[in-house]
Amino acid sequence: LDQHKEYAIKSSILEPTKYCYDRMKQEHNKNSNDVHGYNYPAAIILSCLHVQMPMIPMMGDKWADQGFLDCWATEGEMNKVWEEFKKPENFGRAYSGMKKKLDKLKLEKFPRSGHFHKVGPAKTPKNIANIAVNPDSKYDDVREYISERYISKFAYFFTKGFFLKKCFEVLNQEALPEYMGFPAIFQRCFEEYKKEKKDIKTEKVIEWLYDEYFIDIDIDKVWEMFTFLGVTKPPSQVKVPKDKPLGKNIEDWVKAAEVDLKIAGVLDEQGYDDLEWLLTKSQPSDIEDIEKYCEITKEQMEDLIEVLDDWRLKHRKKQKA
Repeated sequence: LDQHKEYAIKSSILEPTKYCYDRMKQEHNKNSNDVHGYNYPAAIILSCLHVQMPMIPMMGDKWADQGFLDCWATEGEMNKVWEEFKKPENFGRAYSGMKKKLDKLKLEKFPRSGHFHKVGPAKTPKNIANIAVNPDSKYDDVREYISERYISKFAYFFTKGFFLKKCFEVLNQEALPEYMGFPAIFQRCFEEYKKEKKDIKTEKVIEWLYDEYFIDIDIDKVWEMFTFLGVTKPPSQVKVPKDKPLGKNIEDWVKAAEVDLKIAGVLDEQGYDDLEWLLTKSQPSDIEDIEKYCEITKEQMEDLIEVLDDWRLKHRKKQKA
């Protein structure tokens, strides 16, 4: 997991930043990125996600601005830069290995080193980390910016489709000395799992996870095994009657979905986790996935998105008040 976190922060923030410095021909700042510039994104990730990076950020680093650039504020084709860095084959890869392809993209109006969107000089990592979670309404735009441009990109590498496949394959390949023995241990875990799942007839876990040609892996089965081992949370179990229109009352949705109110704590912002999962998964390519796990029709999903949007708007107004 530590290796995955290191690669995630490299691909989502550090390497794109170095590449921008490279385009700006600022060698000193680029070389300072690993030492000083690292502290800004690591501090933001810690404050927003409570995720501790393997290398603890120096919150009071007064020279962090020498290696930090608000790279995602760069104008031009930065979205295409992200498309390259997010590819599985480029995960954790240095920008220099993609430079020939990236140099064809148009980038302009680079931000000043050490300056952050609508904040100006970011001062210390501690300062920007506190702003990232400050509920004051004057920081609304900054918080949304950090969430959209930085946190979401880092979190992308921990999504179901990316993390589960990469995590299993790296461990199963015994890529590092500390991963030695994983295939044998995972096979033993699979044998224990089969005792609970009488319908599994396959002897080898690899044969169960992959197709007959051992090319495509079944991510849902990896999720099942990791959930069995306590590594991941189980898939959402939200179910609603398909023949019952639920309207725009979110309490009706919660009741119909049979969410355990005590466990979910629905009166709190975290209480709609299972329902919000539908919203976060509501991309055209994920329609089948939504229906599979949540037993919800496309029409109900559209209603639910509108319900949650209304609820979030009211909740934010309540928070500001």
